[in-house]
Amino acid sequence: MDISNFMLLLPSDRLQEDPRSIWFEAATVVAVAPPVELPASSVLKSALVGACLALSCSLLHPVDTIKTRVQASTLSFPEIISKLPQIGVRGLYRGSIPAILGQFSSHGLRTGIFEASRLLLVNVAPNLPDIQVQSIASFCSTFLGTAVRIPCEVLKQRLQAGLFDNVGEAIVGTWTQDGLKGFFRGTGATLFREVPFYVAGMGLYAESKKVCSVCI
Repeated sequence: MDISNFMLLLPSDRLQEDPRSIWFEAATVVAVAPPVELPASSVLKSALVGACLALSCSLLHPVDTIKTRVQASTLSFPEIISKLPQIGVRGLYRGSIPAILGQFSSHGLRTGIFEASRLLLVNVAPNLPDIQVQSIASFCSTFLGTAVRIPCEVLKQRLQAGLFDNVGEAIVGTWTQDGLKGFFRGTGATLFREVPFYVAGMGLYAESKKVCSVCI
């Protein structure tokens, strides 16, 4: 911009100053983006809503126990069902404590991190397409949330399969047999299943929401 044209844009009180200092000030001052603020209440609410999904885990745990017993043995589904009187209610709910704790922490972290990541991306990169925002936030939240749940999943499945009688025995037995790595057995396979599922799901959700908004 020519300096004469630039001077025309200034308030009248600044025209009395030295033009060279005004031009230098305009040429060297760099606009600074405002600090990104993440509303803690929104992130906390999302985490609590996600943690409440642990309630469904407690209700459906007997079904998960039957599935695990079928997968861990050579018995068929009808044969496992025929053994329900022997398994009993206590047997069906074996492993429910680590399962509920794992779901509570995993879903709470996943939804909380997702909301925080989404808000951060929206503020830092406002021009980023919504599908990329949703996918990146979903990747971060699913990776961390699932990694936290793995030890609880290991304990739950070993209890469901009848390898141990209670949580204390499962913890001591797993540590004695495999050490710390035993609690994270199957982490790679679980992440390979969970991450693409949630990332693709959230991407499709973002696109579906956009299409629905246009149609409506």
